[in-house]
Parts: sequence; C-alpha cells; structure tokens
Amino acid sequence: MAMGLSDCVGRVVAGRYRLLELIGVGGMSAVFLARDATLNKQWAVKMLKPCPDERVARRSFLTEASMIKRFDHPAIPRVVDYLEEEGRPCVVMDYVEGRTLADRLRSEGAQTEGAVADWALQMCDVLEYLHRRKPPVVYRDLKPSNVIVTSEGRVRLVDFGIAMEQGARHVRGVGTPGFGAPEQFDDPAGVDARADVYSLGATMYALLTGRHPTDHARHRLECSPAMERIVRRCLDPDPESRFLSCAEVAYALTHRDDGMMRARMRRRRTAFRSMAAGTALCCALSPACVAMGAWERDRDYEHWVSLARTSVDSGQAADFYHRAIEIQPRIEAYEGLVELDKADSVLDAGEERDLTELIARHSDALRQDPSWPRLCYDMGILYWHYYEPGKTDGYADSFAAIAAAEPWMREAAEADGFAQSRRARIYAGIAEFQSHVVAAMNEGTDAGRYAPYFDSLCELVALSAQDANSVLSVQAASLSLSALRVYPRHFRADGVARARMERLADDSEALARSAEPATPRDSARRDAALADADDARRAVASAFVDAGVGEEAGR
Repeated sequence: MAMGLSDCVGRVVAGRYRLLELIGVGGMSAVFLARDATLNKQWAVKMLKPCPDERVARRSFLTEASMIKRFDHPAIPRVVDYLEEEGRPCVVMDYVEGRTLADRLRSEGAQTEGAVADWALQMCDVLEYLHRRKPPVVYRDLKPSNVIVTSEGRVRLVDFGIAMEQGARHVRGVGTPGFGAPEQFDDPAGVDARADVYSLGATMYALLTGRHPTDHARHRLECSPAMERIVRRCLDPDPESRFLSCAEVAYALTHRDDGMMRARMRRRRTAFRSMAAGTALCCALSPACVAMGAWERDRDYEHWVSLARTSVDSGQAADFYHRAIEIQPRIEAYEGLVELDKADSVLDAGEERDLTELIARHSDALRQDPSWPRLCYDMGILYWHYYEPGKTDGYADSFAAIAAAEPWMREAAEADGFAQSRRARIYAGIAEFQSHVVAAMNEGTDAGRYAPYFDSLCELVALSAQDANSVLSVQAASLSLSALRVYPRHFRADGVARARMERLADDSEALARSAEPATPRDSARRDAALADADDARRAVASAFVDAGVGEEAGR
C-alpha cells in the first residue's frame, strides 16, 4: 500500500475486515487486529510490507501462509482466509490475545522456575508436533518475542517466517543471534530438530535470568541444579550432545527432581543397612520398603502420563495412558483417554470397548476417587455427542447412543457437590425418555411423559446458550428441533402450549446459528439443524390445526 502502516488503521480490507489496530511489525510484514463485519469476530490480518525485493518477499510470505494452513495444533494460530488488497497479499489468522514472553521479561524481569518449566513443556509439545510431521518442520526462530501466553496460561507460537521443512534448501545465517543454534549460521544444510532444542534452551535461559543468551556461558542460573543441567544441555554447541528431541526435554523437565529424590533414597537405604540385623532390621525396613515402592509406582505412573501428554501420535499416547493405568488406575489417565477419543470427533466401537472394559476392570478403585462423578459425566458426553451411527457395531441410531449415556449421566447427577450435576440431570432425563418412549407408546402408557421431556429440552437449550461449546450447542438445538418435528401432537396432548413450542423452535434455531463450527463435520451438523427449524415450525402448526382456543392455551 502506498500509505504508511499507521494510515491503514480504520480501512476495510476485502470489504469485510476493518483494521482496528497495528499490533505487530516484523521484517517483511505487519499484523493488524481486525473486526470481521460478517461474523462480528476479531481476527489478526497479516499484510506484506513494501520492500526492495518484493518478488522474494511475496514468495516467502505465501510459503509461510501455505505451511501454517496445513497445521492443526492448538498452539498454532489457524490461517482462515487469504486475500489481496491493492496487489498486496494478506492472510487472516486467529487473533491470539495475550502477552509475549518478551513483554513479561521487560515488565517483570526473570521468571520463576515453575512458570518457565510449564511454558517450556507446552513449547516442547508444539515443537514436537512440527518435528513429527512428514517431512519434519524446523521452526528455527524460537525466542520470547515469538511466544504468546494467553490469560489462561496457554502458549501460542507465532511468526513462522523462517520455518522450513527439513531437507529443503536452507539459507545460511537465518535466525536470531543468541537464540538460533550455531549450525543455523555455520552449516544450514545440517539443521534439524536439535536446532529447535537449542533455541528452547536459549529461551529458557532468557526467562530464568532476564539476560540475553549470548552470554550464557559466563553466568550461573538462579534455579535448581537439575533445571540448570537441562538448560545447559540444550545449549550445547554440538548438536550430538544436546537432547535428541523435544520429547526428551519434556521428560527431563517433568522428572527434574528425580536426581535429588534418588540421592535421598540412597542415603536412607544406607542408614537402614547400618541398623541392627535380624528381625529388628526387617521390621524397620518394612515401612520404608512400602514407602519406596509407592514412590516408585508414582514415579513410573507420572512418567507414562507425561509421555502421553506430550505425544502427538494418538495411538502412542493411548498406549502410554494404558501403561500408566496398569501401574495405578487413576481418573487422570482415564480422562486422558476420553480426550483422545474426542480428538477425531468420533467414538468408534473399538475405542468404546477398550475404554469401558478398562473402567470395569478397576471400577472398585475408581469409585473411591473424588473425581469419579467427573469421569461419569465425561463418559456420558462421549456417548451423547461423539458415538456416531453407522461407525459402530453396537447402536443403530443416535437415540440409542443417547440411551447409552443415561447410566453415566444418572450417576454423575446423583453425586453430592458435583459442579455439573444440573446438566447431568437434564441429560439423564432426556436419555431416559429416549430409552423408554417407544415401548411405552406400544403399551399405551406414554401419556404424561412428554411434558417433562419438553421441559428438559427447554432447560438444555437455555443452559447451552450460556456456554461457548459449539458441539454441545448444535446437539442441543438439533435434538430439540427433531423432537418438535416428531412429537408436537404428544406435547399438545400433555398440555404444552403452542407458544412454548414455537419459542423452543426459535431458541433452538438461534442457538445453532450462534455456534461457530471448528470442523467441516461440525458445520454440516449445524446446517442440518438449521434446515430442521422450518420443518419443526410446520409440524407444530399442523399439530394445532384442529385446536380450539382452550387447547391453544395449554401450559
């Protein structure tokens, strides 16, 4: 654009994105906060700046956008649109609200070891995701200014301007001095995942000390000896001497207290060996051995859970969680499996069978855990929203899948003090209706069941409108509109007024329309729900064609 960057603020790009604020300027591009007039949503618009070699800059800009568009990781902002404004390429991306780690260093100085370890573990996760792609992607520019931390403490990685697929032609000298690995400047052809390990170490050093990492060899770190060893190994100038992967760094960070613990245990065992022999010694050692055994189990359990959390291979992560459960059947590991089963938005027959068998095997121990109601609720949600008809061998339709959720929801609803008990009670009531209504209709005992069912649907739609979960919102809207198409005369017979049915149709349509689908599958479900809205209204109107004034009133 001919005008300056600050002059762009206020302009509308592509007739849709109003540039509200200049929020970042890099070597080749500028980033603006923008408001989407169509969706009334904030995005980040990244625009190529004028530069001497525009052809090279444009190619690099588009390569970066194309690369990010292929990524699917919560720590990497999505590219949602590409456009040109007056011949200048722009990409529209997720707007990440938060502060860079560089901002934190400027305003607060050195950070605590616990905070740095938490951020580093999250950086390991996203870097390992990049390194496991085929071909692997090396980020090459990890530094505090390229890491944003949200208000929830989640890490987001930005600026993929010099990220490259491993094996592609690398340019010498690309990177930030002090943060870039030596080989990026000396031997770019040999750059691999270990270059990002170096940058991770440099970033941790800067966060722990408040100093630039160029002088890291001259200063000690104000942190535990184990943490310092991890950082020093990451910063080794020889790639062969560093950690081989970010997964190894994550494991070392998670277990950085193990060395001290093992030393204490060795001293304790030495003391025990010096005690009296015979029976007295055995009696003295018994409690210690039990304690040591418990500690070893805890250590092994945490090891496998840590590997599961940092793995980007869902099959491998599931195997790690299974190993952890065999050591100690804790709710935490089961919840990890539930999240893995949600990841592809479909719970298939094999996943369902493995998970329910694993729960049944350890049910006595699990029921003693205070988090048992949460697992029950999450299992109910897993059946309700993710058990897909036609992809399982146990259920013919979605109503049957909802019925499978009932016992889980019922148990969660009856737990004292459980935060989601109200929603669990609503789900359980709807599931109970779905499970028994057909048999009751055949037996002529269904009268009186429809009004409570209708009330539950209204309550579910109202509750879902308060959430920001598109999957749950679309499912609630779809279920209610389907019920209005199928049961309007039964609702009327149970005394439900036409106005209430029409209001439920309106609320359900509005709920579906407000959802922001994250996947094409979610988008198709929302479209199907919206398509049901008019059919539901026609069904309600038809149910009252012969109604008199008294029947219109209802309850």
